[in-house]
Amino acid sequence: MRIPSYATLARRFASGDTSPSQELRRRLAHLDEVEPKIRAFVHVAREAALAQAAAATERWRQQQPLSPIDGMAIGIKDIIETEDMPTGQGSPIWAGFETRRDSASVQALREAGAVILGKTVSTEFAFTEPLMPVRNPHDFERTAGGSSSGSAAAVGAGILPAALGTQVVGSTLRPAGFCGCGSPAVRNPREVGPRRAHSRYERLAPTSPRQLPRRHGTPRRLPVPPPACPRGLREIDAEELPARLPASCDYLPS
Repeated sequence: MRIPSYATLARRFASGDTSPSQELRRRLAHLDEVEPKIRAFVHVAREAALAQAAAATERWRQQQPLSPIDGMAIGIKDIIETEDMPTGQGSPIWAGFETRRDSASVQALREAGAVILGKTVSTEFAFTEPLMPVRNPHDFERTAGGSSSGSAAAVGAGILPAALGTQVVGSTLRPAGFCGCGSPAVRNPREVGPRRAHSRYERLAPTSPRQLPRRHGTPRRLPVPPPACPRGLREIDAEELPARLPASCDYLPS
């Protein structure tokens, strides 16, 4: 399923030819078909998303959208806080835990009218353990990469036009590459809201077929170099990947 750039739908929304509600229902139907095969989500807020899309539909009808992404469905990596959904950080320790607040990135998306469809799978604490394996949408026997595996798989499968991931070394670039997505890093995490597993180094990185419009100017460089791989591990080299991987992962044993 090929999903057009959300921005290209603006004229059709304004004319009433289609609507954010119709687009979301198409994506939900595709999610129902593909999600059992790739397992990209840990939580889907279906009813809340439909209500948000209905509000966006009315704004587009009145030609008063909040932004070019008003009504766009988006997924949030499960280490980024959301007020109305759990933030489990890919770990059974925090399964079902609700912080009851939005991260700055999610708040900004809501203010722009984006529809938060659900939370996408992360490796445990966005690090090495793929406790909820995600399959590659282009080959269900291969990995989707990690740690932002669910976000990349959902976009690569055509369920979402964009999703949020995070990155220290290659946690978004790698799954984006595996799943056929784009991955621009945009901002220092202390200002956008991942939980604290390694937020000193982490960068927020939207995953999308096309880069989202940036509201906050030029991305800033990290104040410190990223950490090395943990002792006894090495970063995955794409040329060294085995033909079949059972799950998404950040690192392979050395």
